[in-house]
Amino acid sequence: MDEKVSNIAVFLITQDSEMRLASDVLLLRYYLANEVKIKPNIVIFDNGSKDRTHELARELKLEVFRSKRKRIKQELVKKLLRVGGDRDVGTLIILDLQSGNTADDAISLISRSLMEKSRFASAYIRPIRGRSGIGCWAIDRGILKQMGSDPETDIKEKILELASKEDLELWAVSEEVSFQSKKTRRNLFELFKRSPIEVLSGLIRYHPLLFYGISGLLVLSLAILSGFYTVDYFYKHNQLNYFPAFITMALIMIGGFLMVAGLILNAWNVLIERLNAVSKWKG
Repeated sequence: MDEKVSNIAVFLITQDSEMRLASDVLLLRYYLANEVKIKPNIVIFDNGSKDRTHELARELKLEVFRSKRKRIKQELVKKLLRVGGDRDVGTLIILDLQSGNTADDAISLISRSLMEKSRFASAYIRPIRGRSGIGCWAIDRGILKQMGSDPETDIKEKILELASKEDLELWAVSEEVSFQSKKTRRNLFELFKRSPIEVLSGLIRYHPLLFYGISGLLVLSLAILSGFYTVDYFYKHNQLNYFPAFITMALIMIGGFLMVAGLILNAWNVLIERLNAVSKWKG
């Protein structure tokens, strides 16, 4: 089994969560043990609960970090990132039960990380209640190490910064969910190892901007040559040769059409990829 998959840790942030803790923990345990096929690694970070949350967590045989006073978000982030970094987890899941997020959110992000495999970088689901919570995060080991445990770190901004440096792509699935994964690129040069028909089909389908753009430039180049001939003929004979003039205008229109078509089809491909990403996520 991939080390990254076998080393998933789920950190739950709780505060007076006695009524719902057991159901979330049992759901996570079932998913990790039966679907992912790994030993559940769930840790509780109790943020100053006044009920039996920490006692219930220990009855569930969970590791518990308990704070007797309520900590602010920055302190919690510092603590969780430090513990996750020290334990060198493959993928760290942070689920803030305080913010109304549930085990289903964590399972969604774990599923996404498993689907993306080595391409996965990070994922985020916003807090359900208010904006002061942490929400639900899935952070890859590499990103986690680079983030460190600076309490001033804005997690989302830091991940977006690292995503830019490491050639990661932000996928906006909805207003509530976003995730980053490494960009996949189709190797253009692989196309030219195939038959001419396959090359042409591949360029039109996967690289419309390149195909139609080059075609449009070639046609416009012919239009320029035809235009020079038309102008030269006019100066030499003092009359307009209508046929090359017509050809010049037609070539200009065709070249412009091809370039615009390339832009439109390229935008369409990008839109289809985004819609496919959404359907895979929802599926």
